Amino acid sequence: MQNKLFMVLLGCRPEGRLTEQHDIFFGVAPDLKSLVPQMKKFWPGVSLHIDAYRCVERVGDYAISIDAITDGDASKGDLSLFFINLGAYMPPEFEEYHKKLLVVTDSIATAIGQAKKDLFYIDGQAFGDATRSHIDDKFE
Repeated sequence: MQNKLFMVLLGCRPEGRLTEQHDIFFGVAPDLKSLVPQMKKFWPGVSLHIDAYRCVERVGDYAISIDAITDGDASKGDLSLFFINLGAYMPPEFEEYHKKLLVVTDSIATAIGQAKKDLFYIDGQAFGDATRSHIDDKFE
């Protein structure tokens, strides 16, 4: 069976916390079930559950396949897959909302530029305060 890239939204309620916590896990395996040991190692000591998952096969116009796992260097002009976590505050709610994006491009700067064109990011600034929408996390 061929390896695939999975993007998984993990959830748990660590002891002493008042709300459920979440994190994104990326893993490569032939199927989701094969990733369970890696997920437990990623977030040890808690009772995890999967809130959502995606087998990443396409991002925009690009097909995503796992041929080999290497440390890429996007600075050489090659395309890379970037994960961008957008955050925004939407008054009057007492909450930070998030949108997770995958972007294929040649640099983190270009990926950030594309993320800032996303309607979630733009709408988060519609309240007249530029700090309401922002990029929380970015990874290649």
